[in-house]
Amino acid sequence: MYHIKSPTVRSAYEQLVKEILKNGNDVITEDGQKCRELMNVCVEITNPKLKCVSHKYSFGISAIKNYVKNLLYGSKNDFVYTYYDRIRKYECHAPEDDEYLERAVYIDQLKYVIDKLNESSMTRRAVITLWHPYKDCNEKHVPCLQHIGFQIRGNDLYMTAVFRSNDVLQAFHSNAIGLIELGELVAKETDTKLVNYHHFIYNAHIYIERDATELQKHFGV
Repeated sequence: MYHIKSPTVRSAYEQLVKEILKNGNDVITEDGQKCRELMNVCVEITNPKLKCVSHKYSFGISAIKNYVKNLLYGSKNDFVYTYYDRIRKYECHAPEDDEYLERAVYIDQLKYVIDKLNESSMTRRAVITLWHPYKDCNEKHVPCLQHIGFQIRGNDLYMTAVFRSNDVLQAFHSNAIGLIELGELVAKETDTKLVNYHHFIYNAHIYIERDATELQKHFGV
C-alpha cells in the first residue's frame, strides 16, 4: 500500500506522479497502451478546502471547473455513462404493483446519503455505488470511480472515494477536486465540515508513451 498524505490536491498530485515515475512498473494494458503503474494507492487530503491547482497539470483550472460542473449538475453531451447519472440517477428495477413485471426506477444516491446522515449522524450506510453489473459487465467503457462513502464524527465529515483505475497525470487532479466539491455539498446539507478526503486507487497509472511530451515538459522525464 502506497500512502501519500498531503494538505492539498495540488501537492498530492505532484507527489503521486513522481512516485509512479520512480517506483512504478511498466505494463501493457488490455487496450495495448504502455503504462507505468502502482497498485493499491491511498491519497489522504488533510485540508480539502484548499482547492489550489498545480501548474504542472496541463489541462489547467478551466478544465477542472468544467469537470466539477458536469459532476455536480450533469452534462448535455451524450456519453456511455456519466458520474452525475450514476450518482443522481442510478438506474435499477422495481416490481410493478400487482404484476410480475418490472419497471425502471432511478435512485438519487446523493439525496439518500444526505437524508441518511441527517437521520443518524453515526451511520455507516451513507454510501454511493457507481458500478452497474448489468450494464458494465458487457461494456468497453466503464466507470473508473466505483464507490463514495461518508461518515460524520462530531461535527466533522469524512469522505472516501474508491477508484478501480485512475489516470493520474490527466484525471486525478480533476477527480479529486470535483469529489471534494461534492463532499462540501454534503457537508452543507448536513451542517458539518468536510475535514478529510481519502482517495483510494486500485491501479494508479501514467500513460508514459501517450503523455511523453507532458511528462518531459512538467516533470523532466
